[in-house]
Amino acid sequence: MVRQEAYAKTEYRCAACGVHKAFAKYHQWLEAHEFYKIDYALGRMEMTEICALCHSCHNYIHSGRLMRMVQTGQATQKKLDDIISHGDKIIFNAGLTMPDEPQVIAAWSDWRLILYGKEYPPLWRDRQEWMEHYFKP
Repeated sequence: MVRQEAYAKTEYRCAACGVHKAFAKYHQWLEAHEFYKIDYALGRMEMTEICALCHSCHNYIHSGRLMRMVQTGQATQKKLDDIISHGDKIIFNAGLTMPDEPQVIAAWSDWRLILYGKEYPPLWRDRQEWMEHYFKP
């Protein structure tokens, strides 16, 4: 329901590059992406919005995941290069720059995900446990 509202809000166009879902590369549908307000010093990550993105723009945002997929043979280097080029072009044309790294980052155990006003603690004890879960060989 929330995803469909996000898609309709943009008239079924990618909120980043503007392509209509019928003309999107790789898949002719949109994907839902969650936006967060992040306070690195306090360790708070609050979802603020869900927006519609094409597959290319969504994978550009999650390029670390896509890089891992290339390493494990689930995606090609050509697709990764194409998506990075696509995203870089949008960033450049919009006159945007990548954000600076945060100066202070809260301890892992202090982080909370906030969804619709409810706080959730980390699912894993530490970064190592998280890495082992998501980056299995």
